[in-house]
Amino acid sequence: MKKIVSRFALVGLACSLSGCFVLDYFRGEQLGKAKAHLTKASMLQLETTLELFKAQTGNYPEKLEELLSPPKGIAPFFTKLPTDGWNRGFRYQAPRTAEGTDFQITSAGPDGQFGNSDDIRREVLKG
Repeated sequence: MKKIVSRFALVGLACSLSGCFVLDYFRGEQLGKAKAHLTKASMLQLETTLELFKAQTGNYPEKLEELLSPPKGIAPFFTKLPTDGWNRGFRYQAPRTAEGTDFQITSAGPDGQFGNSDDIRREVLKG
């Protein structure tokens, strides 16, 4: 079990480092695109972690903070929750079975306001 978490931590570190290099490379208009790509990479990291949490506990967490302090006997998945490309937290919507969605992760996007057209969403559908 510890090997899985250790490998996942290495993947997360690689994503974080590659994101830093991407942000240093791009300027101006390209910076916004780079931040959106970094956001999508962080969302994928969260999705993978949520799936790992479900595999170990049988359910998705109700809140992302549960990844920092999971149930007894399971090591924390993060010491700090990932942020989007604008260094803001994600909105997590726990499973909504009536809608057929396992969960949804949303970034407020460049303007920092949820609920408009620049939001970046990742929905995981039951499958």
